[in-house]
Formats: sequence, C-alpha cells, structure tokens
Amino acid sequence: MHGGIDVADAVRHSSSLMGRPHTAQEDHLVHVLRENWYSTAADLANMSMAEAEVLKVPYRLCMTLKKLLDEAEAAGGLTEASSSVTAAIDKHNADDRSAAEGSNLARQVSNLVETNLKHIEVVEASMIIVPPGSTSGRHNAMNPDCQNDMTDDPTTDSSSTSGFLPQGASADGGNVLNKYCGKGTKEHQKQSLKPQQEKGLRREKMSIGAEEPGEVFLALLPLKGNKTISHAAPGSDFALTSSSAIIDDNMLRMAEAAPLALISNIDSSSKTVPLAASTTSLLNHSTSLQPAGVAVRLPMNEVRTTKRKRQKPYAMKPEEMSPHLTNQLEAFRNFCVTRFFGQQQDPITHVTARTYEVHLRRMLGWLHYTKRVPLEEVCLERIFPTKERNGVALTFDYLQWLTVERSLGIRTQQLALHAILQGAKFLFHEHSKVRVFQGDMAYSDLDVVQELRAMLKNMKQAVKVAPPATDSALKWLDWPDFLKVVECLRLECANFRIGEVSPESNKRLAISLQKYLIFAILSCIPDRQRTIRELRLGTTLVKDEVGRWVIRHGPRDYKTGKAYGERPPLVISTSIYPELEAWISTYRAYLDPKHDYLFTTPKSGQPYSAVNLSNLFSETAYRISGKSTSPHMVRDMIVTYLRGGNASVRELEALAIYMGHSLEMQRDSYDRRTKAQKVEPAVELLYQANLRAGAASRRQTGAAGTSAFL
Repeated sequence: MHGGIDVADAVRHSSSLMGRPHTAQEDHLVHVLRENWYSTAADLANMSMAEAEVLKVPYRLCMTLKKLLDEAEAAGGLTEASSSVTAAIDKHNADDRSAAEGSNLARQVSNLVETNLKHIEVVEASMIIVPPGSTSGRHNAMNPDCQNDMTDDPTTDSSSTSGFLPQGASADGGNVLNKYCGKGTKEHQKQSLKPQQEKGLRREKMSIGAEEPGEVFLALLPLKGNKTISHAAPGSDFALTSSSAIIDDNMLRMAEAAPLALISNIDSSSKTVPLAASTTSLLNHSTSLQPAGVAVRLPMNEVRTTKRKRQKPYAMKPEEMSPHLTNQLEAFRNFCVTRFFGQQQDPITHVTARTYEVHLRRMLGWLHYTKRVPLEEVCLERIFPTKERNGVALTFDYLQWLTVERSLGIRTQQLALHAILQGAKFLFHEHSKVRVFQGDMAYSDLDVVQELRAMLKNMKQAVKVAPPATDSALKWLDWPDFLKVVECLRLECANFRIGEVSPESNKRLAISLQKYLIFAILSCIPDRQRTIRELRLGTTLVKDEVGRWVIRHGPRDYKTGKAYGERPPLVISTSIYPELEAWISTYRAYLDPKHDYLFTTPKSGQPYSAVNLSNLFSETAYRISGKSTSPHMVRDMIVTYLRGGNASVRELEALAIYMGHSLEMQRDSYDRRTKAQKVEPAVELLYQANLRAGAASRRQTGAAGTSAFL
C-alpha cells in the first residue's frame, strides 16, 4: 500500500485487517472523510487524535494504516505515477489481468496524457476500469449526457465528491486508478511535456486487444464546477469537481491525436467537452463506450481578460540606457520621494514614483523603437524639448500611438500622462518661480505643465464614461463566492499536519498559510494591496491595548493619507488569529525572508512587489474559482455587495471612512452594480407607493361615493 491510494480503499483494507466487517457505517465514514478533505491513505494515517475524535474516526484505524504505510515505505514504497497506476491496476482490476499487462496499460495511459495535451496544464487525470456489462450511475456522472443518473441517486450530494467519483470505488467495482495531481507530479508533467513541445506532438496508438474485457476512460477534471467546489487533494495545487466544468472555447487547446476522437461541434456555452473514443482507436471491444467528461483549462498566463492582443514590450531596458539617462532617472526618483529646498509639492510614495518611472521608460523606449532616436541620445530632454506650450507635441503623438497601435484604454493613458507631467516638473523645476505659500498652484508658470494639466482634465471626463478595458465577468466574484475561496484556502492549510519533521512539508504549509492569510486579511479589511505588502510587525501590524490585532496607518502609509490623515485602527478578525500567530511565530521563517515585512516571496525571500502580489492573488483565485480576480477588486466586491443590500446611509458612510475613500468614490467607482440593479429599489418603492395610495383612494371613494369627483 502507498500513501496516494484512495481513502475508501484505505479504510476498507485497514478495517479488514482489524477484523471489522464492511457495513454502511464504513461507507458513511468515507463520505465524512472526503467532505473534510481527507482523500488519501496518507491523510488518514496522519490524522491527529483530536481530529479523529471530532470526525468520529476510530483512532485505531489510523494507527493501523500508518503502520501499513511505514512498512510499505521501508520496503521501497511506490512513488512514481506510473508505478502507482500499475499497483492500482493490479489491485483493483476486476479481471485476471496480469501484472505485466497492467504495467503496459499504465505506460500507455501516461503516454496518452503526455502526448495528447499540448500547452495544457493537466489538472486531474484518472483512469476508470469498467467491468464488462456493468453500468453505474457514478460512472455516468462522468458522462455529460447522463447527469440525471447522478442526481437521481438519493445518496449523492452535489456539493461533495461522492457523486462525481473522482477517486475511490463504486459498488460495482469501477475505480479511479491514478491521479496526476499535486506539486511533485505537476512538475513532472511540465518536464515531460517540454520535450513534446520541442519535437512536435507524437502520435502513439493505444491498442488494447480484444482479450481485454475492460473499458478505459481518461478524465481531466479542473477545480471550478457548475455547482460548488467539491474536493481538494491535500498538498496539491488543484482540486476535483464534477465533469461539468466551466470551459470557454477560446481556452481550449486540444491536440489532434489518434487515440482520441477529434473534438467537434462544441457549443461555446457548454460546460463539458464530451470526448467519445472510437472502438477502433481506443478499445477493440464490442460493448458500447461511455464518453468521459473531459475539461481542460489554460495556465493563468494564457487567460485573456481583454480582447487586446499581446504585444512585445517596448519599455527602455536598464541595460539599454546611457549613463546620462540612468542618472536622470535616479534623480527623478529622488525628486519624487524626498523633501528639498524650493520644493513646490509634497513628496509622493515610493510605489507611485516607481510606477511613474516605468511609464517614462516606456515613452523613452517608444522614442527609440518608433522614432528611431539612437540609444545614446535617448533622455528626458527628448520628451520635453522645451518648457513652452509646444513642448507637449511628442506627448500627444505618444498618446495617439498608445490608442491606435497598442489599443490601450483611456485609464492606462491617463496614468501615463500623470507620469509625463511629473517628468516635466522634474526637468523644469529650476525654471519655475512660483511661490506656493502665497496661494499659487505648483509649477503654474510653466506652459508645458499647464498644457499637460489641461490634457489631464479633458481625459478625466473621458475616463468617467469609458467602458472597462477588461471583461469583468472573467474576474468578478460575488462577495459570498470570495468568502468561499477564503474558506477553501483555510481548508488547504488544515490538510497539513502540524509538526511534520520534513522541511519540504513545512515550507509547503508556510506557502499555503501565507496565501490564506493574504486572502483572509483582505476579507475582513478590504484595503488596497499596498496595505498587505507593507505590513510590518510592530509598525503597521500591532496588538492594541485590548489584545486585538490591528493595522495602523499614518498619513504616509496609504494612498489617500494626505486627504484623510491618520486612519482608525483596521481590525483583523479574531477567526484568523491562530493562523496569523502561527505564521508569525513559526512558519514565516521556513520561507527564509530577508526583510522584516510580514509576507515574503517563497522563492527569493524578498518582499512582494505590486506585480508579484497581484499575480499570486489572481493565480490563486483562478485555481480555486476559475476567476482571475485581483486584490483591488475585493474592494469593489464588498462595496457592491453592501450597497446592493440593506445597508443604511450611515453604515455606508462609515464603510467609506474605514476603507479610506469618500462616499462619492464609493458610489461612483467601487459600486459595480448595473443601472438596472441600482434602480430596482426605486421600482419596488413606486410599486408599494401605488398600492398604498390606491388602497387609500378606494377607501375614500367608498365612503364619499361618486360625489368626490363631481
């Protein structure tokens, strides 16, 4: 026996060794275990006594299973995917198939996965062996045409894994024999797929002779289903769901291969890709084949939330910059973030300064690649040849190029224009004689600055009515769904056993714990992602006088601090204290951080950048929900949810102060409800008003008769 075997088989085998007969109680126990994310023998063997008591699992069963696994490990164990397939086939095949034939079948299925999926991240691969003549509602649950067979089963719960049979056995002997799921196997897949991408797709026929009585199905199941998240394998990056997984035809990349029938006539609204294999290519057997439910999803970096095509980056690279330009940009950063004599405006944050620098490097790259300015001549003076009004001519051309050639939205252009304005202030600072303390606007005596401000003013009006540049439906989660994602991440942490001696296990737990804490903190404090990145124990993250964990922000610690000053304490929910304190005291150190921020990148040990944190958040949300949402969108989610509910004006005003923006900003920017949704209360109000007025009118008319209208 090995640790990856299904929990149902593990319970059955261990119970038999203990002399316990197979009963309905045992099946219920397996159901409870799967509901609580115990999916393999290793999970059950590592269950603590306290967990066993809560779930009413005989602890003796856990100890028996642990002993079996220890003996198997001492004997060499079965760790490779192909070996575990072979072992499962040998153990569970309903026929007298020999071990050699089983190994051959395992190798063929492994080849089938590796050679037929190109540029696809395999989420879950399973083999089901169906004895001749058998039919099973659970097998039909894999068939999109037979979904009623699943729902008609009174023992099936659509929110659990038992109705989907992602692993374990059905009553008639069908078994899922192998899983390509988990961090180690995922890396193995990437390595094994890479040569296929370099050499081209191999076409290897899968031939099973007529003497083989079984039927073989390949099922690839992603995490997001049409109902609820059903199951996650401990320590894995993926979970299982029903065969009706959300699929977009633009996300489908399935290579043509002989063993599999070509996919055709796919309804773009379909949530399952049916894959019916022909009897000649996959199985030489006369019995009818049930198609497997097959669903695939692209890696996160291939998911597009906008119709704009990916284009080559054009920003000036550091190694391309001349010494003069390198010094200029360093001086620009200092101009933005430090105080100095003669300064006309307050310093901006380091984050904003870095963003402005990126946009300036893009315009400098445009000068080189599009305007053919030699690298040694590229500098800020080429952007602003004069401080007069016509100094904005190149800026106008650049914005036009962003619109026509790069198809960038008005909001991105607005940010670029802010950066260019800051660059003009830096370059001509010494030419300005404005006395701000006398009431003059900073740099108002520079024509180039005045013109750029006029352009920004016009652009601000266009931004208000501009449609979103991305498809919000691909990123949006309703607030209750976001909380489900948070809970899913909490359960992923619970799958690990505290106190494992393996450094790799502790590091995996640390990574999972950090993801959960990032999502959980945002669920109770829906703030900007900068708040998460810049959390420091004892500085911005403290325990107050009553023992609460709170986030404290001074005016320079958040975006709108200049307008709102010191913020009220942002209170972290007590429900995440155990994980937060375990992270601080123990698990943060496993990621070897090289700084004093609360959260750290797992690979380099460096603080999170805005891009890194956004990618982590989007990829994690996408893995669980199928939506590539962003940290900032959490703010939109909670505002939309509360403004669409019964929150009072007083409560909404308090929420705006807590989140660090105005009530107007909350209403105009963060509330994502459609106009139709916003006017629904008015429609209901008018309806109720007419009912009341009509009833009162009828009472008056009945009392006064028709004389009231004469």
